[in-house]
Amino acid sequence: GKRHREDGPAYKSFYNDGSPWSNEWYINDQFHREDGPALMVFSQGDILAVTKWYRAGKCHREGGPAYETFRDDGQIILSEWQLNDKRHRDDGPAYEAFYEIKARILPISMGR
Repeated sequence: GKRHREDGPAYKSFYNDGSPWSNEWYINDQFHREDGPALMVFSQGDILAVTKWYRAGKCHREGGPAYETFRDDGQIILSEWQLNDKRHRDDGPAYEAFYEIKARILPISMGR
């Protein structure tokens, strides 16, 4: 059957120890969520590792990054702004990767 649920994640997966691996929101078998990321992936220990926002199956978020990855301490590693599956941002770079060098976090930016 199709993955579809309007009041929470339509699919959840787990590590062998029972901790969450992913929460996924679907409408009519397409990633979709209006009020948060439609895909949340966790590293072991219930630590958020990836968020991805979708609308009607397309990577999309207005007013913030549609895709982010995180270190286990919560530090952002990568942020990507997308509208309708295309990189787009009016007020800065649409892609930012952060690398730690001598205890400093340096942004690496690409495109709009």
